[in-house]
Amino acid sequence: MATTMKQAAAERPVDMGLERLLFFSDAVFAIAITLLILDIKVPDAVRGHAALMGAIFDLWPKFLSYLLSFLVIGVYWAIHHRLFRYIRGHDGRLVWLNILFLLSIAFLPFPTSLLSSYPGEQVSVVFYSGALTVTGLLLNAIWQHASRSRHLIDPDLDPDLIRNLHFRFLAAPLIFLVAALAALFNAALGESLWVLVIVVEVLLSHQYHHHHPAITPGPMMPVGEAAHGQHGGETPSTAATARPFDA
Repeated sequence: MATTMKQAAAERPVDMGLERLLFFSDAVFAIAITLLILDIKVPDAVRGHAALMGAIFDLWPKFLSYLLSFLVIGVYWAIHHRLFRYIRGHDGRLVWLNILFLLSIAFLPFPTSLLSSYPGEQVSVVFYSGALTVTGLLLNAIWQHASRSRHLIDPDLDPDLIRNLHFRFLAAPLIFLVAALAALFNAALGESLWVLVIVVEVLLSHQYHHHHPAITPGPMMPVGEAAHGQHGGETPSTAATARPFDA
């Protein structure tokens, strides 16, 4: 009896080294995102209702920086999660690139603290933008290495998707780099450019899905199954039921 494509995908050996790499990555993300709140201290030695309310209000730059960096780290976790859905194996270089990427993630609480302590200051904006530039470039380096010659990704993965992800993983660090350079002349201008990261990500995602409305693998779907589903008769509605993070 012929083995179906879904059975073949399910029987594909699991790369335990890759799973350990992902577990370790998730742990680093969780610790980094938790450390952000430690920068916000409860007002000390404040007496009276009005004085306490004023002291809490004075913490608004720290709350804003906390929210911003929580979202940034959360977005990078989602992108990292999405990226590794397409990676089937690992090698030493991938491991070290991922370690360097996690190093930059674990470092983010410091520029966040700097930004919250010195809001609107040129140095803090440049430093924060620079840190996110390095983080984005390292994430892009992981994808560049994994997709080079398709040696760590599914050979049937859509070439247009590979190119689209190249652009999307490179767009954010380039925007943060421009923001860092702009902040050298005007800190407020540098901060305002950060919003372009969201705009460009939405546009690139829409551009790909507009021309390729077919399925992308969900977090529990092997990439080979999704790729074959586009060519092997599986309908998009069948396979698209589990894809909380679209490509």
